[in-house]
Amino acid sequence: MTTEEKNDKAAERRDDKTTVTRDEKKRVKRLAKLIFLHGFSDHCNAYYTFFPSLAARGIEVFAFDQRGWGRSVRTPSDRGASGPTSQVLADLRSILSSHIPSTTASTSTAATSTSSSNSNSSSNVPIFLMGHSMGAGEILSYAARGDAQQKEHIRGYLAEAPLFAFPRETEPWKLTVAAGRLMSKMTPGKQLVRKLEPALMSRDPVVCSNFAKDPLCHDTGTLEGLAGMLQRTADLRSGRWSVPAGISLWVGHGTEDKVTSFEAAQAWVQSAQAVDKTFRVYRGWYHKLHAEPGEDHKIFAKDVADWILARCNTRSPRDSVDQVAPPIDIPTAKL
Repeated sequence: MTTEEKNDKAAERRDDKTTVTRDEKKRVKRLAKLIFLHGFSDHCNAYYTFFPSLAARGIEVFAFDQRGWGRSVRTPSDRGASGPTSQVLADLRSILSSHIPSTTASTSTAATSTSSSNSNSSSNVPIFLMGHSMGAGEILSYAARGDAQQKEHIRGYLAEAPLFAFPRETEPWKLTVAAGRLMSKMTPGKQLVRKLEPALMSRDPVVCSNFAKDPLCHDTGTLEGLAGMLQRTADLRSGRWSVPAGISLWVGHGTEDKVTSFEAAQAWVQSAQAVDKTFRVYRGWYHKLHAEPGEDHKIFAKDVADWILARCNTRSPRDSVDQVAPPIDIPTAKL
């Protein structure tokens, strides 16, 4: 098999302790690199045609199973063991260090094992960070609190259905959240199942069925990991953690998302200080925007690719002169 043929496939690698990675490339001119973080009870091989669609337009995608999720889980006790926020951000910093050769951050095994095949080949293209749901909150947390030297190399941040709050229908009681935070200090590794309803994932019944049957979507977190996720959400929503004004920011959310709150995401984007910010409203869509039925998932992939490629000729996020984009309604496709 030639080098080109190897690069045309999604390469998967297992790290000794944290992550499984997926590198999506096509034999087209590379214009950008997207580093992607999945959501709660998810993994990097559950994104259907989204990554190949971006790769076909010259956007190389690097995704990975985060600590405690997907095939990074070796034993049942590993499920949801993502660690505190400091660990989550350190894992992302380690991954980024293999894609930003000029940084000097110490690397984990996963970062070291991928640097030789990735950083040399595409180190001269703009790098973007994107996450879905919980992962969206993580990349926004990194924008606010991540390594300053690394962030100089990040051209833009994209958040798909970010978690800023739960919809009223699924919001946990405040007493439950408070008790969980207290217990997380005493028994941080205790596992807790938070079942996600498959029918709320997508309007495509096949996607919902796949989610329900996928053994890698285990719906399990630890008290420490769940408390960290909720605290990051609270810090971002309250403004205690704020993203810099100079970044480029894209947020997309479905109005019928019953997993994460559309209204909370809209309010956060409106209050964010980023000068170059875009909020995409997907009217009638559910939680997995990348896996909605019919032409919808293609519309979503095109929106993401168009936004990224429009910023590939800008030297840095701080140089952006784009005006604040108004919310744009994307209507529901006929099923």
